[in-house]
Amino acid sequence: MAIHGVLLEGLELYARTNVEDVDKDVVFMLRTGSKKSGYELLERICWRPKRPHSNKGRGPKKHRFTLITGGHVHSMYLNWYAEEGRMLKSNLPIAEPLDINSLNIEEVFNTVITRFSIKLIGQKFEAPPWQRDLFDYE
Repeated sequence: MAIHGVLLEGLELYARTNVEDVDKDVVFMLRTGSKKSGYELLERICWRPKRPHSNKGRGPKKHRFTLITGGHVHSMYLNWYAEEGRMLKSNLPIAEPLDINSLNIEEVFNTVITRFSIKLIGQKFEAPPWQRDLFDYE
């Protein structure tokens, strides 16, 4: 990824879900860095979260004290701290609603790659086969 001609190393699309229910509480993150140096989140999308998100008193006035009960996005522009030229700390605390709860996982993935401006060249998303346990107990 390049921003104003500067290449960012270690840019990664990361997703996670709950082993108990793979169609709920799915999080997609665009992040940079590494396991060794630590990651800096750039943007996060939450699909069918288990708990509501609260912005508390942070962010633009229209988003302050907002309780978001469904899908939402923690966007770069809401979490950019202009005075210091950096992202806000504390895991991108400010979010806004994103109408994705009725979508299936493939549709959510397509929304994510569109929003993150990711171009898949010769690839398409396929949900991986699900296996609840690492070992087969029979």
